[in-house]
Amino acid sequence: MLRDKVQSVWKYPPGIAGTNTVKIRFVLDTDGKLVSAEVVDSSDARVSSLALDAINRASPFPSNPEILQKLAGKPLLVTFTVNQPRKTY
Repeated sequence: MLRDKVQSVWKYPPGIAGTNTVKIRFVLDTDGKLVSAEVVDSSDARVSSLALDAINRASPFPSNPEILQKLAGKPLLVTFTVNQPRKTY
């Protein structure tokens, strides 16, 4: 659910091709609002910046009171993999 919401607002620019991955550590509060987010690993700095922008724009995330009560305030890890075809001429 979180991954889908982030990817729905992700702006992937032209000029970055191939498979890129970004791993983000983030913390949510009990209402699904993003408290903090940081890139812990990335294949491209430009993709890192876009991923952080997307996760910030996607917040708040739909709350599921039971799950968020258990996970709120704890660091969570998500990996995004984006495949952008290379243009051939």
